[in-house]
Amino acid sequence: MTQTLARSLLSCIAFAPLSGTYARVPQPFTVAEEIGLAHFGDPYTAETQATGFSPDGNYFAAHTERGRLDLNRPEAALRIYRTQDVLGFLGHPQGSPPPPPVWTFRRSTADSGPIITHWRWLADSSGIAYLERGTNGSNRLVLAELKQKTIEPLTPHGQTIKAFDIRDRNHYVYALADLRLQQQAMAERKTAAVLGTGRALTDLLFPADQNPQVAAWADRSELWAVVDGKRFQIKDQSTGRPVVLFAGATLLSILGLTENYGDQIIALVKAAGGFALFFVVTQGLRERADVWVVVAAIVATGVIHTLSPTRGRTAGAVRARSAMASAVSPCAESMRRSTMFSSPSGSTA
Repeated sequence: MTQTLARSLLSCIAFAPLSGTYARVPQPFTVAEEIGLAHFGDPYTAETQATGFSPDGNYFAAHTERGRLDLNRPEAALRIYRTQDVLGFLGHPQGSPPPPPVWTFRRSTADSGPIITHWRWLADSSGIAYLERGTNGSNRLVLAELKQKTIEPLTPHGQTIKAFDIRDRNHYVYALADLRLQQQAMAERKTAAVLGTGRALTDLLFPADQNPQVAAWADRSELWAVVDGKRFQIKDQSTGRPVVLFAGATLLSILGLTENYGDQIIALVKAAGGFALFFVVTQGLRERADVWVVVAAIVATGVIHTLSPTRGRTAGAVRARSAMASAVSPCAESMRRSTMFSSPSGSTA
């Protein structure tokens, strides 16, 4: 419901000035235009929600990503709108320009996307935290503060953050991909032979020291926290060893303060299906049961996508969505009628 409402709202803002207007001469759709075409959220891995209201309902943000030929890399953008500005426009859409966003920031930090993932509002609606993709598949935790309009990295460059939860810039926790994968690979390169028994095929074909992106595939993570601005690794008090997360690193992202639970679960099932497909391709169909693993993963993805709703967490966001719904409905109907009945001989867009 939230995603549908927000997308309808953005459609009204984006296309209201174009109602009843058509291009006189059809233009060919080129490859360059396809690369520069922006899409909402992340339709491929579901790691990024398209829209989200702030907990107090005063703002909502929209995420888009497109390709930049001049940079030869993708560019992600987050646009933050004030709810009351949009409601005012929807009440009198004729003759008034759509409201501009309060703040728009763009990031293009890697040669492949998605650039911005797992973004979420802070509990006090003061900003948005997200994971930003870097080189070699790494990503870091970043905080975008709305009042100051500043972007501040919260974790070092080059690390791979698997999941996080955050209260503010001085209080957050995150799962860091285990650095011992690279250390082990570097040590093995100095030995005459490496024992492959019991090892994953990917570890042998793609050693972590030569392929840093392998850290993003690994399920082993260590837990770190920042409390009152002080960073430290969380360790078991009885043994003194670091707390290690496996599947819990992903569950931390799901159970965090985010609204797109359905998308997160879908992403998990897709990842499981992708791993099963990779296993079948690399290891071969040794047993008939391997095929059913892939089929079950694909079917489960469809079932979860159908049954999992997205629910808001706060009363402010619920009130904002209700107000938007009543405002968007007549706007959408007006656009539909204009599209159906306006003459194609109108002014050129």
